[in-house]
Amino acid sequence: MPYTEERFISPPDELLVLCSVEPPPNKEAFLKLSLEERLAVLGRVYMKQTKNVGKCNLQLIDLNKWIAETKARIASKGSTQ
Repeated sequence: MPYTEERFISPPDELLVLCSVEPPPNKEAFLKLSLEERLAVLGRVYMKQTKNVGKCNLQLIDLNKWIAETKARIASKGSTQ
């Protein structure tokens, strides 16, 4: 019977960091603002959140790349035995 070895391989910690979420503006303060001020606040929150999503997507791309490379490395080790 062939020997089977199982090992747990974890991705680098920097790929497992939670993505940032921009909090919404404070409701009471927001309602006291003029229409122009509200639009400016929402625009800033939207831009920050869009940047956060972009960073998160890059992190997921790197994580998927790491997974594919790890699977390939394990498969190549298995084929040489």
